[in-house]
Amino acid sequence: SGRVTEAGTGAGLPNTAIWLNRTGPPQEPLFSFPGNTGHYRSPALPPGDYTVWFFAVGYFPQFYDNRPDSATATPLQVTGGQIRTQVDAALNPTYDTYLPSVARP
Repeated sequence: SGRVTEAGTGAGLPNTAIWLNRTGPPQEPLFSFPGNTGHYRSPALPPGDYTVWFFAVGYFPQFYDNRPDSATATPLQVTGGQIRTQVDAALNPTYDTYLPSVARP
């Protein structure tokens, strides 16, 4: 479980997808979606190492532990019966988020 926020403001991001993929077999991806405050809880995870990816429209994607891509992503280690907390992310807005909308004729 954790919280997804906007970097700089700390505001919760409710429209985020959290993708959890076990690095060893079976590789069945799991998804979680935060509530209005950006808090989320993943489904029960079997023991293993997981790649965790945070994605929201209008924001740069991020992997667990503030990593920019899967090659440098820090694996999330889950042991039997363990509940992982504070698996957080602070996403940076993309440049188009700052552009004002222009009325079309």
